[in-house]
Amino acid sequence: MAGLGDREEGPRPHSNYAHGIPLCATSLALLHQGSAVPGVIDAPFLGCRYHAVAGQGAFVGEAVAVGQRDAAADAVVAVGGFQTLL
Repeated sequence: MAGLGDREEGPRPHSNYAHGIPLCATSLALLHQGSAVPGVIDAPFLGCRYHAVAGQGAFVGEAVAVGQRDAAADAVVAVGGFQTLL
């Protein structure tokens, strides 16, 4: 078993945190045979802590529900560019 940790702060390390933008987080996972078994993402400025365990689902206080979509065109995907929303 091994541990894995990573800061998630946008395209430049420490950029969001250094500029007071609350979109930064820390990820921790326990790896077993190359796969993450439990994992945690903590976003302290947003007051969110996500956790998941392989085969048991993901949670942010309560179980995270995932909607089912048959076509990609019916899904919503957001990646980056959040600074303009703050």
